[in-house]
Amino acid sequence: YNCDRLIEITDFLVKLGVQRIKFNFLEFVGRAKQNKEIFLTLTSATKELNHVIEKFSTRASIFFDGFPLCAVRSKNFLDLKRMGINYISDSFKENFNMVDHSNRSKFDFCSDCKIDSCPGIYGAYVQAFGYDKVRAEIKKLKEDNHYFYKDN
Repeated sequence: YNCDRLIEITDFLVKLGVQRIKFNFLEFVGRAKQNKEIFLTLTSATKELNHVIEKFSTRASIFFDGFPLCAVRSKNFLDLKRMGINYISDSFKENFNMVDHSNRSKFDFCSDCKIDSCPGIYGAYVQAFGYDKVRAEIKKLKEDNHYFYKDN
C-alpha cells in the first residue's frame, strides 16, 4: 500500500538523519500469498525503488533485497546471507527458523549475466505469477537497465 509513497517516506527518513535505508521486495509467502490481488508486481516495485535511488543516493545509503540485481540502478544489494543472518522469525510464525538462502529462481538469460552475485528472484513469486510472465518481466527490466552494469 505504500509503494507510491516511497519518495515521501524516504524523504522523511533522510530528514530525520537516517543514513542507511533498506527496501525489500516482498516475498510471496504468508499474508502476501493470501492477498495476491494487491501484491505489487516486480516491475512496479523496481520502478519506485529506482526513483528512490536516483533521488536519495547522494543523501543516504539505499540498500535492497529481493530484486534481481540487473533491474536495480544500484550495487547496494544486501540480503540476510550477506548480513550473516541465518535464523529468522517471520511475523506469521512463532519460532525462529533457518533462513532459506536458496529460495530464489533464475532464468536462462541469467547465465550470460555479468552480475555473478545475483541470487535471482524469489521462487514463490515465479510460482505464483508464472514462469513465462516473470521471465519476460525480468528480461524487460534488465534491458531497460543495461546501461548501469555495462562496464562490469
